[in-house]
Amino acid sequence: MFSRSLGYSIDSDMGEHGLSFSSERERSVVLLHGTTWASKHWPEKSWIKLSSMLLEANYKVSLTWGNKKERFRAERIAKESGAEVLPKMSLTEIASLLSKSAGCISVDTGLGHLAAAVETPTLAIFGPTNSGLTGFYGSSQKNLTSKFKCAPCMSRKCLYSLSLNQSSPCFEEITADIVFKEFAALIDKTSDSVKINNLGQTEETYE
Repeated sequence: MFSRSLGYSIDSDMGEHGLSFSSERERSVVLLHGTTWASKHWPEKSWIKLSSMLLEANYKVSLTWGNKKERFRAERIAKESGAEVLPKMSLTEIASLLSKSAGCISVDTGLGHLAAAVETPTLAIFGPTNSGLTGFYGSSQKNLTSKFKCAPCMSRKCLYSLSLNQSSPCFEEITADIVFKEFAALIDKTSDSVKINNLGQTEETYE
């Protein structure tokens, strides 16, 4: 977006953010479920199932939040799955948490870019927004995009939803099973460059 606006070219080599990060990470996953647009929210039921699958794969699962609505959602997800709801944290504290985590799963939100900046392997879930414009950038990042007929619509409100509380149908096809499988593959791909304590057989557990 910046290169288009300011008229410069982008190097073909992957750039670096220049932030320090831990070379050894805990077997934990941070779930970034909060975002501004109603249309960008991945279904709560999917977060619950994904959290349960990650816990079964012997990951510690943590949920962040930034306001009351996000905290209530995190508490509902945690109640059904057994994940941990973190206290409210500063950006510096979240960056430290992410830098020590094995991985992160995120919707299209600013904190996902923070995870990318500290080189935490991150799977991003994109529905109505365009990953080509705001996708997470880095060698350990993967942007999972919806193939729904109108995606990316770039709309704050989904035309197919009956209410603001109903998830966008472009997310319905990106199931928890798909996200878990893609995340396991991402961790497997990056495990050579990032040492993870007590690395288990994630793919085997999934199968």
